[in-house]
Formats: sequence, structure tokens, C-alpha cells
Amino acid sequence: MSRPILSFIVLLMLGCQQSKTETPADVVEKTVANPVAAVKRPRPVIDTFIVGDNRDTLFMQFDTVKKSAVFRYKGEPILLQSQPTGSGIKYSNADFEYNEWHGESTLKKNGNVIFSNK
Repeated sequence: MSRPILSFIVLLMLGCQQSKTETPADVVEKTVANPVAAVKRPRPVIDTFIVGDNRDTLFMQFDTVKKSAVFRYKGEPILLQSQPTGSGIKYSNADFEYNEWHGESTLKKNGNVIFSNK
């Protein structure tokens, strides 16, 4: 028997094996048992970067569950916590503050702008 025919037969046999299919009752039971798992959730961690006015790069990793972010600027890791704002986003710690509003981003260290993207 040639190799392609043998491969086809093996695949056909694997495809014909009985598999358990879920009935609508099974799906409802799972949903009622764990309704949170039934809802599609967004990714908890988002990786991105932006290029600044001086052509430098700010790498950002946002954790939407912990409401925190890890930035990397010029090789330095910066751990920030989300801060409530009326508009835009703000992350900060004792030394750093990141703001984004209307597409403009600013990272400050001890009150001095070290990264800007306007």
C-alpha cells in the first residue's frame, strides 16, 4: 500500500473514533456552575510600546487584573500602579508618573519629563 493511501486510512480511522459531544443541557449546566468562565474575558496582560519625540522607545506591559503596569525605559524597569482619572490614564509610584490623554503620553521622574510623545 502506498504511503499517501496509508496516511489517509489512519486519518480516517482517527476521525471515526467516537467523541463525546456536548448537549445543550451540558452547556447550560457548565454555565450555571461557573458563569464567570462562560463569559469571554479580555486578555489580562497587554504588551505595547510607543516611540517618543526623541525617537526613544517606552515599552509597556499593563496588567488589567492587578491594575498595574511595568514599563521599561532605557533598560530600567518601572513598576507603576493605576490611578483614577476623570479622563485619560495615569499610572504612578513614588518616583515616576505616566499620563496619557488625547493621544499624548508623558513619563515623569521626580517631576521632570523624561519621555514625551505628542
